[in-house]
Amino acid sequence: MKASEYLTANHHGNKLKIIHQAHKSKTNELVLSLEDDDRLLLKEDSTLQAAGIANETEIAFFCEEDYKNFKANPISS
Repeated sequence: MKASEYLTANHHGNKLKIIHQAHKSKTNELVLSLEDDDRLLLKEDSTLQAAGIANETEIAFFCEEDYKNFKANPISS
């Protein structure tokens, strides 16, 4: 199954990113890491297996435009 098949018109989100994988260290980020996009953002044409998704992998589902805007100016309110 392709990662893009999880992205539907019924949700505001359009992007998936790995937050944490079992038995690996977690980041200090409160919600979503702003680092390693090239490695952690799931490609739309990739299968979950090819993206490294395994049992107990945590994935964020979010709006890519909002993410890019926040990443450009990461100020908390």
